[in-house]
Amino acid sequence: MKTEEEKNRALNLRKEGKSYKLISKLTKLSVDCVRGICLQRTVTRKMKPGPKPKINAAYKLRLKRKISSLHGNGEKVNSTKLIRECQIPVSRFTIARYLKQQSLRYKKINKCLPLKAVDLEKRRYLARKWLAENHQWERTIFSDEKWFSIDGPDDWRSYVYKNQKVYRPRHQKKGGGIMVWAMVLPNGLLTFRLLQRDFKSKQYIDLLSETIVPICKLNYGNMYWFQQDNSRIHTAKIVKKWMDDACFPVIDWPARSPDINLMENVWKILEDTIYDRSPIVCIDDLKEEIIKGFFTINSTKRPTIIHLYDSFRLRLLNVIENKGKQINFS
Repeated sequence: MKTEEEKNRALNLRKEGKSYKLISKLTKLSVDCVRGICLQRTVTRKMKPGPKPKINAAYKLRLKRKISSLHGNGEKVNSTKLIRECQIPVSRFTIARYLKQQSLRYKKINKCLPLKAVDLEKRRYLARKWLAENHQWERTIFSDEKWFSIDGPDDWRSYVYKNQKVYRPRHQKKGGGIMVWAMVLPNGLLTFRLLQRDFKSKQYIDLLSETIVPICKLNYGNMYWFQQDNSRIHTAKIVKKWMDDACFPVIDWPARSPDINLMENVWKILEDTIYDRSPIVCIDDLKEEIIKGFFTINSTKRPTIIHLYDSFRLRLLNVIENKGKQINFS
């Protein structure tokens, strides 16, 4: 790279009529360099070609068709599977880079219940009906059952440092768990019972007559509605007969609709409370944590539960706007 002083001297000598050879001797530059400076030429270096791309156009087309086919069939898409089925002689890291360039991201796929056309229509119909009739959710009691495992929830997340490794122990065999029934009242209080894993319809009738009905009547007299899902225990013939004989006010509930049930939000709060501490090692510890969790919610989370009731009509509007599909309401 020549300095500006050398370039200007060569140009001035050329203006005086000196030859390229003489200028070269005077400036100690090569003749070609002097000629280039005087003619105002710019040197362009030809870049060497890089390595050929490992995924050529034919492979890209093959990948695009295979990804579209797998998505259409609802199958899993990953780099090793694409290499095997497309027969492309590259590493999985090369495929991963290509997929990233195509704005594809490898992420956890959330599970959801499949809804048929009948289910979608029933969800929309009931949401419109409840809103049109201005159903009194302030007098509706929600209920549900859930299995709590010793190993904790499948999705346990926490912020950690970059190089920090965090593990939660799990049992090699099934560690067991506890079935819990709970109902939430509009005043923000929870009632719960610890159940056996083989909870049957006859036991549910005992629960209705001994626990649910007395608590509902104590708080709301005869002006209340009770919500339950469509599990086999709740829809058994003997249960329906008992409810008809007792004139028990149960609201019609759409199938496969845990996203509308307030109890799903309560379960999430309870899970965060139970599994926030050190890992649970036995059934007795799990039982103790569940009982503590309910008492914690009743003493500190009542405003949160009441807010769920206040925003329930907005939840129904989201169901209608989403054309009956599942909603993400938290």
